[in-house]
Amino acid sequence: MLVLVREGVEAEYELWIVPVIKGKPKQLGSIHCHAAAWSPDGHKIAFASQNGIFMTTDGGESIRQIQSFDTTPEYLLWSRDGRRLRFELWDSKRPTFSFWELTFSDQVGTQIASLVPLNSALGDCWGRSMTLDESGRSLLGGGVCGKEKIYLLEKHQFSWNSHFELLETNSNVRRPADLALDPRSKRVFAISDSAVPNDGAGTERLDLFRIDANAREFKPFLPGIFATDVDFSRDGVWIAYIRRSDQTLWISRSDGTSARRVEFPASHFELPRWSPDGKWIAFMAQRPSKPWRIFVVSTDGGNTHEASVGPDNQGAPTWSPDGKWIAYGNVECEATESCAIHKLNISTKQEFKVPGSEDLGTARWSPDGHYIAALNPVSHEILIFDLKSERWRKLFGGVNGNDLAWSADSRYVYASMPTGNQPEILRIALINSSAETAVDLRSFAALAGRIDTWFTLAPDGSIIFLRQLGSNEIYSMAYDEK
Repeated sequence: MLVLVREGVEAEYELWIVPVIKGKPKQLGSIHCHAAAWSPDGHKIAFASQNGIFMTTDGGESIRQIQSFDTTPEYLLWSRDGRRLRFELWDSKRPTFSFWELTFSDQVGTQIASLVPLNSALGDCWGRSMTLDESGRSLLGGGVCGKEKIYLLEKHQFSWNSHFELLETNSNVRRPADLALDPRSKRVFAISDSAVPNDGAGTERLDLFRIDANAREFKPFLPGIFATDVDFSRDGVWIAYIRRSDQTLWISRSDGTSARRVEFPASHFELPRWSPDGKWIAFMAQRPSKPWRIFVVSTDGGNTHEASVGPDNQGAPTWSPDGKWIAYGNVECEATESCAIHKLNISTKQEFKVPGSEDLGTARWSPDGHYIAALNPVSHEILIFDLKSERWRKLFGGVNGNDLAWSADSRYVYASMPTGNQPEILRIALINSSAETAVDLRSFAALAGRIDTWFTLAPDGSIIFLRQLGSNEIYSMAYDEK
């Protein structure tokens, strides 16, 4: 079987062949991709890397590009005869999905006969799975927001009409996360996602824990609120957080009381950040058919405004100590090779790319204002940018998480290591790069659920992290190819 392997949060994976019965796994050359599919005859492997579709016939020793796009191809599927390749194109700027089919003019798959769209672009929240039946119809798991079901992409019944129709099935599977079709038994298998849907019902549970660095005691934090991405005001009195059950932004006292919602029309919120003076909150949000952008809202309930103007996907904001600037790294940028760290002037809305920050993300400004820490998700390195000398230096390597935090005195950088043999949160000294365990997470990793990559530091130095508990169910349904 084909297996995609990654060490941390990098967007492109190593591609391996794993024997089902016996033998050793083998890496396919130097291929890094995010989707791959074996042809029915077993002679070819098609894979998607960044914005292109490629093919190899010799185990990765030689690679040929089949097609390139302005957007990102995902979920490759071969037809039974091996002459057609069906896939999705993901446009991260809008953001939308569209379905396409590539037809080869020869059995070897060296010449492209046609490349045609199967359906017009669909809105955000469209599904994340697809499978193909013997007659060439696609089963799709997902749908528009609030209508996550299983759909059928079927060619129009009239010969003069080349369009495909998107038909809703009578399946009762909620939030299908993946699909598989068994042609022998004529059955479809679907995994139901455990994530909490918009109506708040579901099987996922979020547990926030707070650990006192001195007492080494784990205590629940904000139980029953389903909160994540918590951030404290500098005085520790107030917090901002995302309520996962309905994807809304809230402000409350640090014990969860006096909570009020920040009204803003967006489908997703992430990582709110208090300004140093406590008067503003910056956060990243995604509105329908729009990229991720940074917005700023007054904590006294004033209007919300976009921090700058542009088409790029902006990641988590981090304030300069004087509150005049915000730094951020791009998200959903790997396929277009546009990842970088940026500084944004709050007053003028002007943006400046930090020199030498290409391929970096997860920007975090130090409390003393002298440095910006960032992550390289491919090499798993933490880098530090000296704002005075405008130079980067490597602080630490081998980090598989995607979150960073500074200590209040700017002497240490905290980094997450949520997976592996030694799950932990590290504290790394800025002066000599020495690392020590701030929180040992092995006891939590041994339990059900998984440790989230997000964590935060409270003003008193205690660390808060998130554990997600949920269940997935597999459904089996009869399938009629007619």
